[in-house]
Amino acid sequence: MTRIPIDLSKPEKFKEVILYVSQKCETDPRFSVTKLNKILFFSDFISFGRTGKSITEQNYQRLDFGPAPRAMVPVCTDMTERGDLAIVPRPYFNQPQKKPIALRDPDLSALSSSEVALIDEIIEKLWNLTASQISAVSHGFIGWQIAKPGETIPYGLAWIDTEPEFSLEEIEEISALNPLSDEEKQNLNPRALA
Repeated sequence: MTRIPIDLSKPEKFKEVILYVSQKCETDPRFSVTKLNKILFFSDFISFGRTGKSITEQNYQRLDFGPAPRAMVPVCTDMTERGDLAIVPRPYFNQPQKKPIALRDPDLSALSSSEVALIDEIIEKLWNLTASQISAVSHGFIGWQIAKPGETIPYGLAWIDTEPEFSLEEIEEISALNPLSDEEKQNLNPRALA
């Protein structure tokens, strides 16, 4: 098996975004490490699609449950050892869930106001979805579909799918996992209810 090196040369902004998302989602009972991965993924790829630059500059890999930052595990391990982040195991509807908890305020000085606004937009759009629903949504991204397990997902594919919208059929599949309100369906595809 070929090992792909993890670039940890620029983890500081990534760490602050992890803390920011964890703090913003503190009251979301569905928030977990999986949901954090997907919020980061959509924030980075939509940013790249809009501006040609990701927010965290992290590489994402294809995992079975959707894309995740390649450096997530070592960075979160470092953050927990430093006392910046806690990963708290807890049950969620009889399933194990790992909830990231920010133990300090994030330093947002490295983020632009438009980057923070985009992250907030993604959090708002995904707020009512469970980790399973968001994973299903991320599987609609062409980059995840064509990458092999463990392979890096190229950012350039964001230009093919810059603002992921889902067909009515895909929305119904997501809704079958957990019923979605009309508002939640509208967030997945603004034209779905038009």
